Amino acid sequence: MASSCVNKEVETFNNKLYNIMENKVNVKILDHQATREDFTRHGLHLNGTGKDKVVKLMSQNICQLLKVKLKHPIIEERRSTLNDQSFVDSVPQDINEDQVVIDSDRREEVQSDSTNHGMQEDQVAIDSDRRNEDDGRRNEDLTDSITLGINENQVFIDSDRRNEDQSDPINQRIKEDHVAIDSDRRNEDQTESINQRIYEEQVTSDSDRRNEVSDKRNEEQMDSTNQGINEDHGAINSDRRNEDQTDSTIQGTRTSSRPKRLPNTRSEDFLWV
Repeated sequence: MASSCVNKEVETFNNKLYNIMENKVNVKILDHQATREDFTRHGLHLNGTGKDKVVKLMSQNICQLLKVKLKHPIIEERRSTLNDQSFVDSVPQDINEDQVVIDSDRREEVQSDSTNHGMQEDQVAIDSDRRNEDDGRRNEDLTDSITLGINENQVFIDSDRRNEDQSDPINQRIKEDHVAIDSDRRNEDQTESINQRIYEEQVTSDSDRRNEVSDKRNEEQMDSTNQGINEDHGAINSDRRNEDQTDSTIQGTRTSSRPKRLPNTRSEDFLWV
């Protein structure tokens, strides 16, 4: 058992209570050694096994307290010297008759006393037997009541066990339902994640297609633009060539004493001699 602060306080209180009740005659302290298996799952109450142990311990101690030892009184035989014939024979013969009469009276009194004493002893024995019988009946009644209480406790314990056994499959079904719900949720989450990936892939592929189409359109536009520019350049070059041919035909052949500054210059840019 874990040594927590609550357990330490409980042990301290139990030791104090034991020291207080140790010297009491009418108090019986039961040493119940409980384990973790004797309690329920949450640990606050005893389960069926723990209750069985407590009931057995209580019944054993109660039965020991109710056991009464029947002791018969010891009857001591009294021996009177007056009843002893050897003692009477040993009396001297020279005593007077009065003493003999007194002795005979005494013997009769002693005999009557012994008879009364025997009757009293018999009555005491009969009374003790009656008391013993009454005590035995009371003990039987108490034993029957204890047995009935034990049987009732056993019935309660059996009912608790049946309730626990009934609650166990219900809890098992609830756990299985929770597991099935959790698995369904996980499957739904996986399906949603898969659908999200598919949607993202479709969006990516659509964007790639749009980019490819836009790139193709841009290339076609660039090609058409370059083609137009090339056509313009060709037209300009053809116009320049036509102008050069026309100038050379009109003015004749001319030579320049300076080098050409630019590669694409016209004949009007030179100083003619």
